[in-house]
Amino acid sequence: MVRVSGVSARLRWAALLAVATLLTTLLTQGVASGRPGGLGPGRPRPAGPKGGGKGGKGHRPHGPRLKPASPLPVLATLSRVELGVDGAFVVVTETLQLARNEWEKGDLRVCIGHGAPGAPKAFDAKFASVDAAETGQTLTTEFAAFCPVNARILLGGTHMATQVVTIPATALSRAFEKSELALLRVRFLIEAPQKEGDSGRELLLRLGAPEDEPITLASIAIQSRAEKVTVTKAQAALCGPSSDAVALTVEGAPQSLATIHPSLTIRRPSDELCVRYWTNAR
Repeated sequence: MVRVSGVSARLRWAALLAVATLLTTLLTQGVASGRPGGLGPGRPRPAGPKGGGKGGKGHRPHGPRLKPASPLPVLATLSRVELGVDGAFVVVTETLQLARNEWEKGDLRVCIGHGAPGAPKAFDAKFASVDAAETGQTLTTEFAAFCPVNARILLGGTHMATQVVTIPATALSRAFEKSELALLRVRFLIEAPQKEGDSGRELLLRLGAPEDEPITLASIAIQSRAEKVTVTKAQAALCGPSSDAVALTVEGAPQSLATIHPSLTIRRPSDELCVRYWTNAR
C-alpha cells in the first residue's frame, strides 16, 4: 500500500508540474503578443456580436458620419475675375453666376480653391439674386485642407487647400423665386507676388470644372487700389498641362499682345488662370 501511495503521489506531482508548465507557456505567449489571456501571436480574437467577423457590425468611427454631397445641382459661369492691386496686396474678386438647373431644396456647400503664390490673408463670400438691389447676404465660410466629402468643388481641385462656402437653402429659394439666376461673389486678400525683374508679378487663380465640365470664363479685369499706383500692363492666359498658350483680354490695362476674349477660348478641366501685371510701384 505504501508503494502504491508513493507512485500515486509521484503521478500527482508530475501532473501538477505539466499543468504549471503549460500555464507558464500560455501566459508567456500572451504577454509577447500584447494580448492578455494567452491568445498567442498571430491568432485572431474570436468575433463577438460587435467584432469584425461575419455577422458583426465592425468598427464604428467616432463622431457623426458625413453624408456625401450629390453632384452640383446648379450650373455655374465665372462671369468676372477682377484684380485690385497696390504695392503690397491684391484683392481678387470672382463673380459666379449660378443657374438653378436641378436645385430644389437644401443648403449648397461649395469649395473655392486657393491659388498662388500663397493662402489668402482674408476671404469672404456673398450671395444674391441677379436683380437684387441689396449688396447680398454674407455667407458662412471655413478653411479646409481639402474639399470635404459633403461639399462640391466649384473652383479648384480635390487635393488642395480651399474655402468651404455654405449657401443656405432659404437664400437659394429667395433668389430663385425672383429669377432662374443668382450671383455668388467671393473675395480673396492676398499678398502681392514678388516682382520678377522686368517680368512683372504673376498670380495663379483656380478655375472650375465640376463633373469634369469646365466652367466658362467670361471676363478678366484689373485696376489700381491706390492713388499712386498705376497698372502699366497686364497679360492673362490659361495655364496647365494641356492648355493653349493664347493671350486673353484683360480689361483696365494696356496690353502688348494681340488677345482674344476669355469666353471664346477652349477650356480643359485641368486649366487654371495665370495673370501677370506690371505697375509703377517698386
